[in-house]
Amino acid sequence: KLKAVAQVHSHPKEAFHSDADDRWAIINHVGAMSLVLPYFALYTSPQTFVQHAVVFEMSIAKKWEEVFPQEVGKRYRTIL
Repeated sequence: KLKAVAQVHSHPKEAFHSDADDRWAIINHVGAMSLVLPYFALYTSPQTFVQHAVVFEMSIAKKWEEVFPQEVGKRYRTIL
């Protein structure tokens, strides 16, 4: 009764959800999260992960929609 709720990947420059990310997502159920880190996470540490990650959520319309930083904390609880 377990399922993956999020995937994490990186890009060489800006963090965004590319067409390839959309097509090849490991998870794609409504409410799933896809976190993307810029610069192959070179400058990301456990302490900066939340600030660096760009968050996307699979919508009811089956599209990855960005969850803006001010909304992430309201919708998801961070455990650090």
